[in-house]
Amino acid sequence: MSCYIFLFVVFAGFVVYANSDAITCYTCNGRKDPKSCSPGTIKKCAEGDDTCLSIIHKGAEFKGCSTDKYTCGYRKPNGKKVYETCSHCEKDLCNKEWFGHDLLEKNGTTS
Repeated sequence: MSCYIFLFVVFAGFVVYANSDAITCYTCNGRKDPKSCSPGTIKKCAEGDDTCLSIIHKGAEFKGCSTDKYTCGYRKPNGKKVYETCSHCEKDLCNKEWFGHDLLEKNGTTS
């Protein structure tokens, strides 16, 4: 019986350790609710998501997790950037505040 308890403790410790490497980001969808991005909802990202993003796309702010830190560099076939403004970072809750939100306020997109 003590062998099973030992195996359970080892397994539980492994699960906690494996999940502790996931990054935590703020998430929001400014298209649905512009006020939701101040600063956003805290979310533990999925395994493999190692980047937090803050994006302005078509006048709305979005925050979330990503597997690709190069998302900000995406371009359309005509060479134009996909996102008007985009920033990324790779630490827990690093996308709380950034210059893009100030840009939206100056343009009157948020209140």
